[in-house]
Amino acid sequence: MKYDTLTRRYAKWLYRYIDRFDWAASLPDGSNYHRNCENWKLIDSPFPPQKLTQTTVEQHLNRTTKLHYLSSKQADNALIALDFDEHHEEGDSQDAAMYVQEHYLPDTFLERTPHGCRLFYLLAIGNCQRANVNDYLAALEHQLSIVVKDAGFKSPIEVLGGYTVTDRRIGNISRGQTASIPMIWNGMADMDRLEALQPIYAAEAFQSIYNDACSVVGDTGDTTAASTPYTSLDVYVAQGNRTGTFRTMNNTDAFDRMVKLCFDYTVVNKRMPDCSELLERYATLYGPSSSPDHEQRRIQRAEHAIKGRAKTFDESKAAESGYETAKPKLLEAIAKYATDKSHKYDRSISDEDLAIGLYLVQRNSFGIADTPKLQYTCPNNAFTKMFDTLRVDGLTSRCGKNRRKLVAIKTILERAKLIECVDAEWVHYGDGRAGLGKKYTIGRNHWRYADFVRFSEDVPVVYVKPSLNSSQDPEFVTLTDGLASP
Repeated sequence: MKYDTLTRRYAKWLYRYIDRFDWAASLPDGSNYHRNCENWKLIDSPFPPQKLTQTTVEQHLNRTTKLHYLSSKQADNALIALDFDEHHEEGDSQDAAMYVQEHYLPDTFLERTPHGCRLFYLLAIGNCQRANVNDYLAALEHQLSIVVKDAGFKSPIEVLGGYTVTDRRIGNISRGQTASIPMIWNGMADMDRLEALQPIYAAEAFQSIYNDACSVVGDTGDTTAASTPYTSLDVYVAQGNRTGTFRTMNNTDAFDRMVKLCFDYTVVNKRMPDCSELLERYATLYGPSSSPDHEQRRIQRAEHAIKGRAKTFDESKAAESGYETAKPKLLEAIAKYATDKSHKYDRSISDEDLAIGLYLVQRNSFGIADTPKLQYTCPNNAFTKMFDTLRVDGLTSRCGKNRRKLVAIKTILERAKLIECVDAEWVHYGDGRAGLGKKYTIGRNHWRYADFVRFSEDVPVVYVKPSLNSSQDPEFVTLTDGLASP
């Protein structure tokens, strides 16, 4: 069956964000609403539920049926709908939607519905637990209701399009609130607007909603509104934060405040903090310690918070823009320790070249490889790809394709004790399989060396034996100490 261009484009866009196995349909007026499958089919059925296809999308566009969706748990972005209803003839749903769009969420898709108006936006989720996202959406709905009501609008607001959350261990399922997919009344023009939407990061876009809601609560004394504070939420509050701001927690649990601050620090700066950095930031938010004993307890809380976060934080998966954040510190360390820049390469090595090489090893030092054999490996190809990636992103003009240049970079950084080669052997299989590169970690003069020692305690590493004969199948030795020599 052939579909028109609009149907194909629309289906392709929808499939990026919605769950094709958990959806619903109704008649165009909203009656005869039904899910595509029962709850048990999402948990125990050996056969998958009916999958959403372009045929059903076409029916939606032809107005013979109306599709309702939930966001896909596999996607990095959720398609969220803010539904402004006029079921009781409030008459101001479009004005309320335009108010929210103008004051809080400009990068949204505004569309009239038969019973009101809707705003659609893409919410950047990343690795946040989907159950937490549903909690976040409930809190956002509450806070938006407060600010919109305070602005004089009567139309109620619902935040729809979250997730169905299942727990197969106990056979429990919690299905999200569906939203009807955009009607795109204007065809291709609306399709262009949808495709132009950019993901919204919660910490940037919604902090002002929370602040205004808190201001209203403070003026009215509405303690119910204060019972769902935006800052009590976890990953999604800080995910993608580019502003450098941190949450101030309202609870009295000092350790919980320290843990959440440590989390925010890793999201904002793309790296783990050291103890002094975390304490300095904590004092900025909550004030200095009242006594030496109080300061000692605060230090202990910071150390425990860092140790706990190090178990789950994978710096190697941080966005490449983390290089921009780390660059001043990298250049500072290079200026201090890499005073001897002698090498055998026939061209000069700049501090920026060294900063990029050090950044790669730093990221790699705090990552967990797929197998212990690959842990800490930094082959020349990895250095080249880092240079290429940063060049594409417009973050550097330097190039790293020459092998002799890469050797010179590593030689200088090793001499400065900013990196350390913990396994100088490498493996080339020669039969098309990927080999094993040398293993590098940050060295003793790196400002995060103490963090690395703590992080590496429980990291399994398999080192290549120094006596390895690369023409045969390799032998390996496993060491429990991540810093021990092979």
